Amino acid sequence: MSVPHFKDEKLSTRRDVVSKTILRIMKRYFVQIFKEMYPKLKLKVNSIEEYLESAKQFLSTLNGEISSNDHIKYFIAQMVSLKLTAKFEVNNQMKGSLKLLDSCLYSYSDKAMNKLFKDSSAKILFNYFFENGQRFFGAEKNVVKNLSEYSCALKGIYVQFNNS
Repeated sequence: MSVPHFKDEKLSTRRDVVSKTILRIMKRYFVQIFKEMYPKLKLKVNSIEEYLESAKQFLSTLNGEISSNDHIKYFIAQMVSLKLTAKFEVNNQMKGSLKLLDSCLYSYSDKAMNKLFKDSSAKILFNYFFENGQRFFGAEKNVVKNLSEYSCALKGIYVQFNNS
């Protein structure tokens, strides 16, 4: 599978920027909801266990497959703060999945994006965002400027996640 190319000529040459932007919007979506639910959680005060338990409780409030996947709590905690990741006690496969998402958010590569499409936890996160975060997505500044192009790109990434 290859990383989707988008219709707009300007965006097709910079699909890396578009893909990274969409993943960052997804991250902001989850972080904003999490922080609204748990405004008192602070890195210097709360333990990793408290963050993971809060992430698990947060996920249980969401509908669908995302609410029952225990691995997703690590992704949510990582999105809230990368500093928490170093304290996770997880197997190497999970560490790889977490690193892969981080890699696609901050230092994009087609190879990493193709691997991300095959990651089951990333797929669950993205699918939930695609199905429930459209209003949030459409209100983002970059999206508003190029709505049809970003919408096309969002759909392309959704298709890739669900065809991998």
